Amino acid sequence: MYLVLLQVAGCHDASRENPLDPDLTPAVEVDATLDMARGYVTLSWSPYEGREAFAEYWVLRRAVGRSQVDTLGRLSTAASNTYLDTLVAPNTAYLYRVSVLNDGGYEAPSPERRVEGFTVLAVSLLDWEIGSEEGAVQLRWSQYRGAGFGGYRIDRRSADQDEFEPLAEVSAAADTVRWIGGLEADLSYFFRIVVEAAGEEWFSNTSGRVSYGVEPSDLLAVHTDGLAGTAELTWTAYSGPGFEKYQVWRRHPDTGSQDLLAEFTDVADTTSVDTSLFADVLYSYGLTVHAAGRTLASTEIKARLSLVPVMLSQPEFSSATASARLSWSPYVGPRFAAYRVVRRIRNGPDEIRRELTTITDQSMDSWIDSSLVGNTQYQYQVEVETTREERVVSEEQGGGFHLLVDTWPLSLETDEDVRLSLDPDGWLIALGISPDRVRLLTFSLDGQQLAEQTILLAPDEVFTPTAVASAITADGGRRYGIRYAHEIQGALLADQYQLLEANSSGQWQWQYVTLQGDDETPLPDALPGRIQVSGVHALVDRVTATGLSGGQSGQVLMTDEFDGDEADSAWDYLSPQASRTDGYLHSGSTYQQLGAAEDTTWQVMHVEADVVLGTQGSRAGIRLGGVVRDYLDLSVDFESQAVTLLSRAALGGGSGSFVQPMQLPAGVPVRLVLDVADGQVRARIGHPGKWLSATSNGEVYAGLASTTHGLIMTAGNLPYRMGEDGALEALPALEAVAGELRVWEQQGRRASEEWMTMTLPEVHQVLVGRLGSNSATGNPLWAFTPSLSRSLGSGNSGSDRGQFLFPLSAAPGPDGRIYVLDAGNARIQIFTQDREYITWLGGSDTFDLRGGATGLRGSVVVDDQHYIYVADPANHSIRKFGP
Repeated sequence: MYLVLLQVAGCHDASRENPLDPDLTPAVEVDATLDMARGYVTLSWSPYEGREAFAEYWVLRRAVGRSQVDTLGRLSTAASNTYLDTLVAPNTAYLYRVSVLNDGGYEAPSPERRVEGFTVLAVSLLDWEIGSEEGAVQLRWSQYRGAGFGGYRIDRRSADQDEFEPLAEVSAAADTVRWIGGLEADLSYFFRIVVEAAGEEWFSNTSGRVSYGVEPSDLLAVHTDGLAGTAELTWTAYSGPGFEKYQVWRRHPDTGSQDLLAEFTDVADTTSVDTSLFADVLYSYGLTVHAAGRTLASTEIKARLSLVPVMLSQPEFSSATASARLSWSPYVGPRFAAYRVVRRIRNGPDEIRRELTTITDQSMDSWIDSSLVGNTQYQYQVEVETTREERVVSEEQGGGFHLLVDTWPLSLETDEDVRLSLDPDGWLIALGISPDRVRLLTFSLDGQQLAEQTILLAPDEVFTPTAVASAITADGGRRYGIRYAHEIQGALLADQYQLLEANSSGQWQWQYVTLQGDDETPLPDALPGRIQVSGVHALVDRVTATGLSGGQSGQVLMTDEFDGDEADSAWDYLSPQASRTDGYLHSGSTYQQLGAAEDTTWQVMHVEADVVLGTQGSRAGIRLGGVVRDYLDLSVDFESQAVTLLSRAALGGGSGSFVQPMQLPAGVPVRLVLDVADGQVRARIGHPGKWLSATSNGEVYAGLASTTHGLIMTAGNLPYRMGEDGALEALPALEAVAGELRVWEQQGRRASEEWMTMTLPEVHQVLVGRLGSNSATGNPLWAFTPSLSRSLGSGNSGSDRGQFLFPLSAAPGPDGRIYVLDAGNARIQIFTQDREYITWLGGSDTFDLRGGATGLRGSVVVDDQHYIYVADPANHSIRKFGP
């Protein structure tokens, strides 16, 4: 708005100056400057230099594009030449001018000065990120760079709100990052930034949905330490907001009870050690995080603490001491209280587990278990007991001594007993005896049967072998001690002990007696070529003929074995009444002729036949020549106990005979030898007997042993010594009937000594004595005197250790140990060479040593490698036990 003042001058004063003259009131020059920081415009102008009197300055402003002019100010002082416009609107261009008014009311406007003004823009919310702060979001926005900045304001709206609400203010324009806390988990939020500038509010963009879920920490592992006895837990650090604490839990599998092990309030703590757990319990471990008002549980991990057991070595078993030495590595784990040595054995169907000892010294690493039993599998463990009564058990180790390593079948007849021995070649010999035979079986030490030899057959059921023993002589031959019983209808008529001798090849050592008739005995002029054998209740074995002529020469073996039903091809005739078995031709009838061979060209010079006599009308012989006449006959007769040589010529030629008494025991082989040459007759009778003795008792034992001073034999309770010259010495009578004898050598104080064992089954004793000779006379000493012998064991009968019931057999081992077959207790008892009890093996579940009419049976022998061999006749087997 402009005000125009008009003043009319009189004509009479024309000389005065006109106040409306523009030259008298010039306009000023205006300059306008925009302060972008504050949004102000500073105006300045040149000083007023007019001649008319100054009245005032008018400061005028018009927005571009508008007609309205705003008077910002009126200044009455000419010296004032600046003005500050603080009412600048953002985003608006202005035109400024300053008008000068003089006293006369004249206005002189300045030229307009355009000012573009300042721009105000809202900021951009650039980023919103949930961080590791407690329930917080980080907001980041662009900086406000316009004028008139008044501050930032942060607004927030939750998803369940309709309107934003202010949260915080920021006064510095450069401060464009803020953490905003107080967020709740699983709730969505929206944010915006409000710029307060130039008196107005400028709103940023709204953030996207801001929310977070609270996640538990992960329990990573539970590592148990068997050396320390602890469990270490590790987990991931909690990364969410509102952390308060960790809690570590442990749950017992049986009770389900849950124990709080530890609490941690530092979020960086991610490990914990459990020192209170027990070994061998499968615990469940868990971790809970308390954060943001919640309790967050991890997945459980199961863990079991296994303390490190000791390492038990293989036990060192000793059969010499019946013990086992146990050794183990020292315990290196925690909480040691004691070692406990535990032994497990199987007793039949039951298992026996026993704690043997408790050792509180942790440095001890060995222990000896004694008083063990042979052929028993022992299993050991060493348990460590801790101060918490935990048991840390080692692996099981076991073994034993004298364990059963093999069982061989033994084909036996009813009531056949067996006595074992070892021959010099290292073979196992089983000498079997039954009522009808004696035989020798040879085995390798691994159980292979190598040979079977029938030593004797009983010719009838009246006079039968009842016991047998054998001994190897210095030249490798074998001597047999055989007891015979002569019984009829259960009544004992006679009892004999026979000592027979065989050479190293197993053939009988024949002791010959020559028979020679007088010169008057006629000899048939021409003997037909015929050989005949005969017998009544007798056995015929080997028959040979030598010195044949007429196309034959050398030796003809008529037969050495009758083992089939067919006639031997060397015979022209065999009696149908003769039975053929076990290498013998057996006659059980009165028919005398058993077999014959004939060739008219033969000129017989030498014939041999082996026969065994029975007891009832028993006789046997060989005949050369005819059946009725022209023959030469040599026969033996049990009834007459005589040998007869008979010659019968052809009709009218005469006859002659020679009879010689001779002891002819039943059951003993007899060899008949008949020679005819150059008109002379020579007849011989051979038998392998070294000694025959009648005894007065019917016990079934026989003893025989070879010593450096001769052969020791027992008949009943009477012992004898036979020297190398055959001389017989009666020794002091024994307390009871002797059973088995065994001899061995062991090192004495100065030299090797010879020892003997003798079983006395009927009084339940085993005697051990030292053989030797009198230092003054050199005569051999009898071992079983009070000064040289003593009983094994306690000397009392029974079933306790060291007591016997019918000990049948005793065998030495290579180190002097003595192994006794305690038949009544079905076991083997073992003693030192000093006769101290060590141990036993067997039992009724291992051996069956009873059977048959003769009661107890069995035998034992030990080889150089300490292997034990036991004949178990009732089980038809030989059992082999290890060292």
